[in-house]
Amino acid sequence: MSTQSNPKLGLLVCSKLRLEFKTALANLGRNDILLESYEKACGVDNPRSREHQSKALEKLRAKVEELKVLSPFPCFGKCAGDETCLAWKDYTCLEFYIPQPLLDQLMRDGAYITTPGWLVSWKKTVLEQWGFPENEAKDFFREFAKKIVLLDTKVHPDIISHLEEFAGFLALPFEVLDVGTSYLELRLDKFLNDWIKGREAKSTQLKIKNQQLQIANLSMLYDLIPQLAESESESLIIEKTRDLLQMFFAPKEVVCYRTQDGVGQLVGGKSDDFDFESFLNRIKEQRNHEVDVVGDGFIYHVSYQEHSLVYFAVQELAFPGNIRDYLEVLSLLSNYLSLFIARAREHDRGLDLQNEILERDKSIIKKNEELAEAVNTKDKFFSILAHDLRSPFNAMLGFSELLQEDYANLTDNERLEYIGIVSESLKGSFALLNDLLEWSRAQRGALTFKPKVSLLQNIFNASKEELDKVAIQKGVNLTFNTADDLEIYGDFNMMRTILRNIISNAIKFCSSGQNIHVKGYSKEGNQVISIKDEGVGMSSQQLDSLFNVAQTKSTIGTSGEKGSGLGLILCKEFMDVHKGEIQVSSQEGQGSEFLLFFPGSISS
Repeated sequence: MSTQSNPKLGLLVCSKLRLEFKTALANLGRNDILLESYEKACGVDNPRSREHQSKALEKLRAKVEELKVLSPFPCFGKCAGDETCLAWKDYTCLEFYIPQPLLDQLMRDGAYITTPGWLVSWKKTVLEQWGFPENEAKDFFREFAKKIVLLDTKVHPDIISHLEEFAGFLALPFEVLDVGTSYLELRLDKFLNDWIKGREAKSTQLKIKNQQLQIANLSMLYDLIPQLAESESESLIIEKTRDLLQMFFAPKEVVCYRTQDGVGQLVGGKSDDFDFESFLNRIKEQRNHEVDVVGDGFIYHVSYQEHSLVYFAVQELAFPGNIRDYLEVLSLLSNYLSLFIARAREHDRGLDLQNEILERDKSIIKKNEELAEAVNTKDKFFSILAHDLRSPFNAMLGFSELLQEDYANLTDNERLEYIGIVSESLKGSFALLNDLLEWSRAQRGALTFKPKVSLLQNIFNASKEELDKVAIQKGVNLTFNTADDLEIYGDFNMMRTILRNIISNAIKFCSSGQNIHVKGYSKEGNQVISIKDEGVGMSSQQLDSLFNVAQTKSTIGTSGEKGSGLGLILCKEFMDVHKGEIQVSSQEGQGSEFLLFFPGSISS
């Protein structure tokens, strides 16, 4: 058999057969086969033998692309977990030297057949490894053997002396059968030819498989191209490309980095251990080529008219050796991707301009609607105010005319009563005008807001005397309760106005003997003020319109007090300035509770 260049094969054989196999390979001209041997006690399975077999196997595996174990099953068996390591299927190593029919004939003639490799160590094998005492060994062999036959392979010098010694020990005659290594060479040559054919078949199958894979990849790419062509979204194009790279390479991750107008943006796929700085440095070096192989991954670059569009970092491939197989597909993909992404960006620019115009139109329409609503709301509100102001002014005009025209005929008590009515009407009108002025300033953004930290008790005290006087006149019990050191952050005057308006409102809707409790406390980072009364309460419809300027209505208190509802609207405006919140709960006939939440700080 002629020598040819094949992938390196390793053969592992028993040390007792090593010289025969070495000679046969040399005669076959197969110097490209690496031969290793292992020590084995014939017919004995022990840990030492198995350890030696395992070490020999690993030693050979490290040196060759593929290995085979040529040993009878009883000596070696199948190598666990390694399909490339298959023992020779013959029952004994004798079948390596002569055909089976000849072996059968010799054994029928009562021959004990030996090989040179076994014979040179017969004492160690029979007396030590097999453990026979000399007399029992002689009896054992004589029981079934009539003679000793040596299969002489002509590779062991002085083998006849070992044969004579063994035959003399057993007191049996012997014969020498010159077999050489011809039969072994025939069997080995057939085995190697079968192996080479198998390799060639595998190689052909692999080439076909690679071609089929390439066709499948191109088919996948051609299926994707129409989808990309129809897409006007760059993000969708990038996502489909990432999916394709995932299918091709089965990587740990695919990171995408898009560049536009000199600005880079990471758009997905980055894990916590992704080396972003190293990735950016690689990008700077990769302006003029499509694929930059990095370790067990690569960076895939897509550009259009010398402008970089997208970089894909494909990390930790399942099969790094396949990168080169996909370069042609990636190059073809780049031609399409560059066109599709560039077109998508042009489309996005047009959409951005349209959206900008549309948003401007929407903004103008919205502002016009808000302006119309504001004008309509203020018209309604001023109509209500005009009505609310007309009543007290009518009273003042009427009683002032009575005083002027009939002053001499009136008693002092009547004069004092008329003057008192005029005075109360003036006070109510002045309070209403003052609230209107404050509300107008709030609407124009002309309020002066000066927040600071104040004791809540001091804010209570600032209005307490005035409110106590009104409550006492009406027979309402008013109590204030807060810790002496409880602080609140806000504009002192605004907070005083809020408290005065809400408490005044509570007094207005309470009857004699009813209670109003005002208390302050901290809750979840907020300072909270509670104003709870036992007055007439409100319906759900009243609650819904409580802070709505357009729906505000004049209300009459339990003693006929009048009001426009502007005070509560002003309270809401002041709470908004504080970034605070008003919560109201009420039921008709069961009173109301106003909760004022002031945050610990006020952000812009």
